[in-house]
Amino acid sequence: MMIEPLAGFGDWVTVLNPLPAKVLFRVLAALVGTAGLVVMIRLSGKTLGSLLPAGKPAERTAQARRIVYIGAASAAVLVLGRSVASPVGTIHAMLLALGAGLGPFLPMLGATRLA
Repeated sequence: MMIEPLAGFGDWVTVLNPLPAKVLFRVLAALVGTAGLVVMIRLSGKTLGSLLPAGKPAERTAQARRIVYIGAASAAVLVLGRSVASPVGTIHAMLLALGAGLGPFLPMLGATRLA
């Protein structure tokens, strides 16, 4: 919801385009998406912190990073594979992959600090 409205394509643009003031709604959707990202970062930090075993802060941070990086690497492979198979064209597919890939994992990368 953060990148698609500004990029001008994707699911959210399909939803927002029929609205009368589509530019205003696209900007508002991008702002809501950004606010949602901030909330996700905070919630992810709390959740990730509860999953980590007790120990020294450095050990907990290293474990949090391992959890996040394994998930991010797995998702990156899936997202890139999907973008290659996308019928919308390479550039659009890569932008969609960037949004889909960064959306879930930017909060988690920030959460490693909060955890």
